[in-house]
Amino acid sequence: MLNKFIGNYRISNFLGHGAGIEVYRATRADAPASRYRVKRVLRNGVPGQAFFDAFVALAKQLAPLQDPKVVGISEILFDDSSAYLVGEYVQGQPLSLLTAPGGILPIRHALGLFKQAADALAAAHAVELLHGGVTAERVLCSHEKHVKVEDFGLAPVLRALGLPGGEIPAGYVAPEVAAGAPPSISSEVFSLGALLVHLLIGRSPDPVREGDDSLVSQVREIRPDLPARLLELVRRLTAAKPEERLRSVDEARRLAIDCTEEDRPLSDRPEMVVIPQGSFRMGNGGRKNESPVREVDVPAFEIAAYPVTNRQYRRFCDETGYARPDDPPGWGRYFEECPDHPVVNVRWSDAASYCNWLSKATGTEYRLPTEAEWEKAARGGLDGEAYPWGAENPDGRAHFGGRAYAWDIETQGPQTRRVASFAPNGYGLYDMAGNVWEWCQDWYVPYGTPQPRGGIFRVARGGSWSVEEDAIRCSFRMSFYAKTSDVFTGFRCVCAA
Repeated sequence: MLNKFIGNYRISNFLGHGAGIEVYRATRADAPASRYRVKRVLRNGVPGQAFFDAFVALAKQLAPLQDPKVVGISEILFDDSSAYLVGEYVQGQPLSLLTAPGGILPIRHALGLFKQAADALAAAHAVELLHGGVTAERVLCSHEKHVKVEDFGLAPVLRALGLPGGEIPAGYVAPEVAAGAPPSISSEVFSLGALLVHLLIGRSPDPVREGDDSLVSQVREIRPDLPARLLELVRRLTAAKPEERLRSVDEARRLAIDCTEEDRPLSDRPEMVVIPQGSFRMGNGGRKNESPVREVDVPAFEIAAYPVTNRQYRRFCDETGYARPDDPPGWGRYFEECPDHPVVNVRWSDAASYCNWLSKATGTEYRLPTEAEWEKAARGGLDGEAYPWGAENPDGRAHFGGRAYAWDIETQGPQTRRVASFAPNGYGLYDMAGNVWEWCQDWYVPYGTPQPRGGIFRVARGGSWSVEEDAIRCSFRMSFYAKTSDVFTGFRCVCAA
């Protein structure tokens, strides 16, 4: 093949081969300094017309896909025995060969490569194109650590023609596809998750094992000390059940960005954020107990960046002798061993007592937020949107949907997540949707009714780890018996600006 012309391209160097595919470097006859990468796919007895039609269709599929993280295909040429995929030349190696000394990549390095691969897949999905064969072998990394994904659409063509080269390692195949379902964006999300696992453990993962709900256990076996938020990303990417998986590569990219941030040590006192004075539209006209929508002017105030944590509440208990909250059954020593998770099993009066102690300890008056303060803060400066981040689907943006039931809650283990595990809203506030409900100052009454001097039910806002997406909307109101405590409810503080 060397020095042979394929169309206007002269084959100059042999780069490698495998499973019926040969890879060469080439130059254009009219541009001797140019460099291209040519993949030769051998026909191997496939009828000529079927072979030709399949690759012409592939060329049409690839035409709209233009992205700097995709190895572009400029032409597909033919001779009697082969198809030649001519694309840009990438000087680098597949991720399958990229390992640090000892075979394990640092977290930040692995996530950086993963995010670039996700960028390429997101670009393809935007033009309704599936890759069909995501593996570490098909993701190239340059010497500058720039990632490019190649072979979009090629593996399904090879499989359909019965040609070698379209195989995918079993650990990259979503369980539903292995069972016969057609590939989908969801199955591609799974394959992307398997790529992340490969980068984290230094080898191709095994299929989801019997009794497991994802590939997380395989990661834990080799890297038991990975941050919880990174393991959660792996779980959401590689969930065995498609309905429990992240719904898009875009969601995976956003979570990966959050995982890149190191888990900073959190303070044992609330970290406050200023909310500027101003009016906002409060409520939701489509819901009876959230109506009417009205303009509410709120003076400037400060609110905690995230719910009160076990670490913060423990300092209160240690300094005052106040009773510690009970550990939820089945959650282990939650109060001691999950210091940066939100405190739970606190009544409204417990939350108020914490605020009173903090006021005396600091000389600044702390209290629970009013409903209006809480909702303004939750909206993050957005007008009328459903969630703190806007209207987009909450998957990958909040911790919710745990579906806790009375008969199995004691066997589930801790269900909350470390505070600030997801991106903040426009004001820099975390966990305003999901994780734990948050007590508010107000008694629960219909909008427009003056606050009574006393009552039975207090307002809680924000939803929790156990609720569905409707309950984590900014305007959603919940009434809780003020003297109750449970595994779903915590709080955060406010003070004057």
